[in-house]
Amino acid sequence: RIVRFNRTCECITGYSFAEVQDRYVWDFLLLPAEAEGVKREFARLLIHGDRHASTDPQLYENHWITKDGERRRIAWSSTTLLDLNGQPEYVIGTGIDITEQRQMQEALRASEVKLRAIVDHTTDSIFIKDLDRRYVLLNPAAAQTFGKPHNEWLGCTDVELFGAEIDDEFRTTDLYVLEYDIPYTFEHTRVVDGLERVWLTTKYPYKSPQ
Repeated sequence: RIVRFNRTCECITGYSFAEVQDRYVWDFLLLPAEAEGVKREFARLLIHGDRHASTDPQLYENHWITKDGERRRIAWSSTTLLDLNGQPEYVIGTGIDITEQRQMQEALRASEVKLRAIVDHTTDSIFIKDLDRRYVLLNPAAAQTFGKPHNEWLGCTDVELFGAEIDDEFRTTDLYVLEYDIPYTFEHTRVVDGLERVWLTTKYPYKSPQ
């Protein structure tokens, strides 16, 4: 039963301490599907204390239902307060509201999936290089244009892929973008499979803040 309920708990849930005192959290604050897991955790703590408790807050995540019906995701770490005989007397739960953090992570994952679908299916060649000028991403259109499998690009530089002459060309554009941080476009040719000369327009839209 709840015997303490601090101001942060009141702000998150909309309940005052007087409204929750002596009530069980699983009777009104938890989703039914998550209530049994919390009951098991309380039972384990009362039997074993926190001797076997994990320090990973991910294991303690659950939702609290606010007074107005909103769901808030909380990451918990729990410990016990012992009595004079060394037996667990209270369970102290310390929680962090991670609702917005999780929402942002889910939105980021969704946007990454959409971006990846666009990158993989566009007919434009797209690549990303790190500050050591090594390729870290290459879409299928680029691999097809240059006639090299995707796995032969990753971790390589232009000189390793195309030779010193092409490397000098790309080095100039890379340094231009890094130095001035403005879009840059140039036209050039590539020989694919030693047979075909392909005209390309390469655009560097911006540099990464990192």
